[in-house]
Amino acid sequence: MNTFWAQISSSETTGTLFQWARIQENSDWFLPVLVVVLLFAYFFRRYRIDAAELKSWQQIILLVLRSASVFCLLVYYLHPQWISLVGNSRVAVLIDSSASMGNHDLLPIQQEILENSEENKNGEENKDKEENKSKEGNEENEENRKNAQNENENGNGNSVGPTRLGAVLDWIERSELLNRLAEKHEVILYSFDSTLQSKNHQPDQPDPSNNLNNLKPNGDSTAIGDTLFEILQRERGQPLAGIILLTDGGQNTGREIDIPLETAQRLKIPIYPIGVGRTRQPLNFRVGNPDTPDRAFPGDPFLVKIPIEMVGGEKDTEYLKNSGNEENDENSENENGENEIGEDNRNRNVNKNENERTTSPATTPTTSPITLPVELWSQSLTLEGASAVPTKIDEKQIRFSGNGTIETVFEVRIAEPDKLRFTIKIVPPNEDHFSADNQQQTDIEIVDRKDRVLLFASAPSRDYQFLCSQIYRDKSMLVDVYLPWARPGISQNADKILEQFPSTRTEMAEYNIVVAFDPNWRELSDEQIDVLEFWVARQGGGLILFAGTIHQADTVTGWITEMGLDKIRALYPVEFLAKQSAFDHRYHGDTQAWALKFSRAGEDADFLKPTDNPTESRAFWNKFPGFYGFFAVKGVKLTATLLAASGSPETLGRAESGALIVEQFYGAGRVIYFGSSELWRLRRVDEKAYEQIAAKMLRYVGQGRLQRESDRGSLAADKQRYSLGSIAQLRITANDAQLNPITSPTVPVDILSPSGTLRTVEGKLDPNMPGTFQTLLPLTEEGTWSVQFTIPGTEERITRTVQVRMSDLERELPNRNEPLLLKLATQSGGIYFRSPNEALPPVKESPLYGNIDFFTETQNNPYSGPPITELLKIRSQRAVPNTVAEEKILHWLLLGLCSTLIMEWTLRRLMKLL
Repeated sequence: MNTFWAQISSSETTGTLFQWARIQENSDWFLPVLVVVLLFAYFFRRYRIDAAELKSWQQIILLVLRSASVFCLLVYYLHPQWISLVGNSRVAVLIDSSASMGNHDLLPIQQEILENSEENKNGEENKDKEENKSKEGNEENEENRKNAQNENENGNGNSVGPTRLGAVLDWIERSELLNRLAEKHEVILYSFDSTLQSKNHQPDQPDPSNNLNNLKPNGDSTAIGDTLFEILQRERGQPLAGIILLTDGGQNTGREIDIPLETAQRLKIPIYPIGVGRTRQPLNFRVGNPDTPDRAFPGDPFLVKIPIEMVGGEKDTEYLKNSGNEENDENSENENGENEIGEDNRNRNVNKNENERTTSPATTPTTSPITLPVELWSQSLTLEGASAVPTKIDEKQIRFSGNGTIETVFEVRIAEPDKLRFTIKIVPPNEDHFSADNQQQTDIEIVDRKDRVLLFASAPSRDYQFLCSQIYRDKSMLVDVYLPWARPGISQNADKILEQFPSTRTEMAEYNIVVAFDPNWRELSDEQIDVLEFWVARQGGGLILFAGTIHQADTVTGWITEMGLDKIRALYPVEFLAKQSAFDHRYHGDTQAWALKFSRAGEDADFLKPTDNPTESRAFWNKFPGFYGFFAVKGVKLTATLLAASGSPETLGRAESGALIVEQFYGAGRVIYFGSSELWRLRRVDEKAYEQIAAKMLRYVGQGRLQRESDRGSLAADKQRYSLGSIAQLRITANDAQLNPITSPTVPVDILSPSGTLRTVEGKLDPNMPGTFQTLLPLTEEGTWSVQFTIPGTEERITRTVQVRMSDLERELPNRNEPLLLKLATQSGGIYFRSPNEALPPVKESPLYGNIDFFTETQNNPYSGPPITELLKIRSQRAVPNTVAEEKILHWLLLGLCSTLIMEWTLRRLMKLL
């Protein structure tokens, strides 16, 4: 590099710099200068001979022109460049916000300290409450209650101590990590679970830690590989000094870490993983998700199935053993006898299998067999939520002799119609690690009415035949059929055969669900279409639409471009292709089955899961070969959700054109669209699974009518069960006393979280649907959420509950994955820290917990090197070539060269030298 460039690049100056691309060292000047000198000497001698008869000024002009052309060639050869220095040294801080970071890792001594401080705090609060009650009444007490609830909701309540994420955020505050990094680097702050979310502070927020106040551990999976890959792509070309990764290492989705590791190695970007969470799993009992019917009939028995899981089995006292004990001696070496301490006392070999999480002893608990009581409680619900006192209705004893899951089954029989909330509780031993997962709730409605289904079929297709027979056999449903093609007196497995489609709102109100198999909507009158649209939009009706090859796909007599059927097309959640010619083929059939490609929403859709076991449901769909054909569409409407698409090459990379399963809210009702008439093929894989999916689909789409409690309004959620961290879509319909849609811009909706925090959100008016309001609810807590809506102008309240559960992926391996974190550090040139305090000791007390160390776990050979803030070296600024200026000067050089040569040639001609 030339001296000028070397001096500038080593400084901290920013701006535009100039350099010669072919001059890397001073010695590189010798050859081009020598050539130029020799050329000048040759031209001078040559021109003195050729132009001896010319005047002196003519000789000088010719020599200057030739010298100018040589100069242009020299500059072009040296290749001038303008370089811009941009950016400062940067450090990326990545904080894991997945659900596993919501686990608690308190040791007995820590729990005892917190309980003592909580008792003192409660004593002071009780004293304050008595004083407040005598002076200011109950208003202040209610405020104190809400503040305490908010503390628990944020993971900062002293009753259970901080979660892993709460402890990490507390450490960031105590160690002043961000401020200390900002002294030398630009801090780029992110949180991640399955995706990466920027937490960079705004100019009006001088303290970047303020952006972490609302961070909660609610991600349903952890994608460390994807996160590192994306951050390396985002920071490509930036002076990234390193990546700090605060996580428990719970990689359970996305790409493996090898690809981003290769990129980090190539770019020489070190990764510094900081581990949180226990390396071994203590004893814990957990109540799983209950398997219950949504509804049951009075007097009929039904089953409440609940899995009870035992994990770990190590006693907390084992974490406090001294380093000279036998267990710690075993931990100091891996299975090959290699010492854990690596080079420079930085990285440690934790386990010879990098993909195996350190859970020793993983399968053999240290405890003796345990008998665990399991209790089933019930309470009645009203519009105001839980009203009656919970009553224990049954109890069983289960016996654990080791880690595993035992399914407990209760048979229940309720005599009278009611809305009930069942609570399943366990009474764990004192060694149980975490009490928040010792109970689960589920709501069941005891109804004395049946679902009434109307089937509208334009032909006796297989889907119609199988679904009609199934509904007819189901004692919880009644089925009527409307068959325009059928002759009088035809026999069907149905309760009633209609001669015409319902033409009045009263007739239509008798039905909860309509299923249409490739219907010819042209057969319905305008009045019947209006009745159907009103029934879905205002009365919460459920509509299932199957595409077909007879009417929907017919480009000549088909209805999709028919004038006057706009309301029908509005009910469909897809946009249809415009009619081009009679030879267009909208239904694509093939001799090969193409598997379904599920979207994220499709994977979470409960009605597409044949069982409540996610693994079994995935196995079923992986086994299913797929559909042979699909109805091609233009795309999915903005208000709709694509659940599954065809994998056929006919989609040409646009999944929406091959939409197979799409759903949407339409006013108060739901609509599900199937882009193929081959749902019956599920029976070939598993007949029972087909029946389960069909039954779930019918109940799911019809819940708007079944849950309708008032003609003045309705409240519905897109699902009944959600994974932690997801977002519920709520839709509200409201009518005035004359049953006309309310057109106010917003309506208030009350939200009650599982921790008891009550807040109000606004439902915003849907501009395309009068009287319909919608809002989004982030589900940040596990448990039962209650949503309440008061109909404007009345005291009538409508309540819905939704269940929120942590992802099974985040429950499977809750302890820290040290082998993965160690691999990230060693192969990228970084250092693995076993705890945040090891990476950077705190410099002040916690405002919530004082000096309690939540990362205490006995470590052999602890890290004793410099803190992480000193390990991160300042990265030089990034040099960006100014290609625009470079191209411009090269163009001018070529222009100058050509101009001088042309001028010289012209003068030589005029002077008769040629």
